[in-house]
Amino acid sequence: MEQFQHFTVSQFNGFVKELIEGPPIFKNIWIKGELSGVKYYQYGQQLYFSVLEGDSKLSCVMYSKSIQAMTFKPENGDQVIIRGQLKLFHKKGQLVFQAHAITKDGTGEKSQKLGELKETLSKEGLFDASVKTKLPSFPKTIGLITAFKSAAMSDFLKVSRLIFPGVKLKVFPAVMQGDFSAPTIIEAIGNANAYGKCDVLVLLRGGGSKEDLSSFNSESLVRVISKVKLPFVSAIGHESDWTLVDLVSDYRASTPSSAAHYLMSDYAKIDELFRSVLNNEHLIKLEFQSTYQKLRYSLKIGNQKIGSKLFFYQDKISSLIRRTESSNPLHKLIQGFSICGLKKQPVEDGNRNDNNEGSKFDSIHVLKSIVGLKKGQRLETVLNDGVIESEIVKIKKEKLCL
Repeated sequence: MEQFQHFTVSQFNGFVKELIEGPPIFKNIWIKGELSGVKYYQYGQQLYFSVLEGDSKLSCVMYSKSIQAMTFKPENGDQVIIRGQLKLFHKKGQLVFQAHAITKDGTGEKSQKLGELKETLSKEGLFDASVKTKLPSFPKTIGLITAFKSAAMSDFLKVSRLIFPGVKLKVFPAVMQGDFSAPTIIEAIGNANAYGKCDVLVLLRGGGSKEDLSSFNSESLVRVISKVKLPFVSAIGHESDWTLVDLVSDYRASTPSSAAHYLMSDYAKIDELFRSVLNNEHLIKLEFQSTYQKLRYSLKIGNQKIGSKLFFYQDKISSLIRRTESSNPLHKLIQGFSICGLKKQPVEDGNRNDNNEGSKFDSIHVLKSIVGLKKGQRLETVLNDGVIESEIVKIKKEKLCL
């Protein structure tokens, strides 16, 4: 079997690196083109960008020492002349152009053409606020023009389902980047119109570089969107640069998620109101229960106080009754005592009437001592159930009380 010489990846990259970086011609090269994808990294210590010319593209990098020597801030669309050298990143096997100096050379061709197209369409009134269609408050069916199962589509679905799952979403697939992007988007718009059930159309994409978004500056696409009768929303996912599609759309959202939030905002308000009502109902129930418990407690305490007062007065009344009864002479009679009194008007023997039923207390002089009593005096003794008349036969003095 024939043996072939082979290289390891590291050996091959090292060989190519020597071929590219070795010759003096590759160490001091001047390149002219249009800047694109300008981005700073490591807190401005590194600058990455591309240089465009027609369909050709060259990746470039510039480091801090060269960045500090620049007299202007490079921006996308600038036409520049770059001085530098070819470099091969050995580990990645990636060829880049390391720029040592950048000078401005006017406005880029692409940027100039885009500016002219923008001005033309603007003069025709395609971007006027007066021709824009108002978005529906509660869309029932939303048409999505996007790459099927893309991250942009997923973001929109996630937000819309979270806010109100009842909204119907109809996807019209299209290519969102490259030469076939604008024609497929135009076709998707036609399909959405033919479907006839959408309340609003949303163009979704997850951002990208200026070159990635170039199809959204297509004149034919802009003119088709301007004639769409349905409300049209662009959600291409880029914050800073506006495309012509953004300008012609009825509403421009910075991201697919923000587009979903905006279109579903009225549903979100209803949901928030409903949650507020439920929360208030819960608070009212809690307040009612609290008030009810306080009332029950107050009634319980009140009943206890009333019961205590009633017991107090009942005891007091009972005490008064007992005191009254004890001070009533009749009470003593019930206990077995008697009241003995000397008649105020003594009755002669001849005028006595033995049939008298007794006398009142006010008709006798109640006796408390034997002092002044005489033998033969008439007495009346009052008992519980009657009165006894008697005559003093004998008086015997005797100390009975202390």
